[in-house]
Amino acid sequence: GALFLAGLAAILIFSDATPRRIKAMNAAFHTHVTRRAVCVDDVKKPPDFLGDGVSYTIYKLNDEDMAQLNQDLKKTRAFSADSEIGRHVDSALQWAKRMQPTIKDPALSFPNCRYYFFDRSPGGPVKYISNYDALVVDEENLLILYLVYDT
Repeated sequence: GALFLAGLAAILIFSDATPRRIKAMNAAFHTHVTRRAVCVDDVKKPPDFLGDGVSYTIYKLNDEDMAQLNQDLKKTRAFSADSEIGRHVDSALQWAKRMQPTIKDPALSFPNCRYYFFDRSPGGPVKYISNYDALVVDEENLLILYLVYDT
């Protein structure tokens, strides 16, 4: 019994309590965001008949985590809000907000942020944007947005 309790305590101490969404984001973008990130907003548009859906989570980071994130993304290509990627992410955000009647303000945009993109389209990169993960970094407000889009 004592050995079982000691093993259980070790598992709890060494287990990673990082939320699943942060783990998925870290895997997609090769980042090291920790569980200290605080969820500010979380919206999921359930898949429709065709399987289309979008979900996103906004996290507030502390200065240390934002510095680590910037270091992690240093060699990753960033896009602007007025790029094709930025417009697709903004469109997906508007779609997700429209599907949530409890949210009062459907306008959400990140005009002065860096956009990162990870293509998950079946069969590799395609000519049109279909399934992707997006990471939006608002360094000024210490916010990040992780969006998953499926069509």
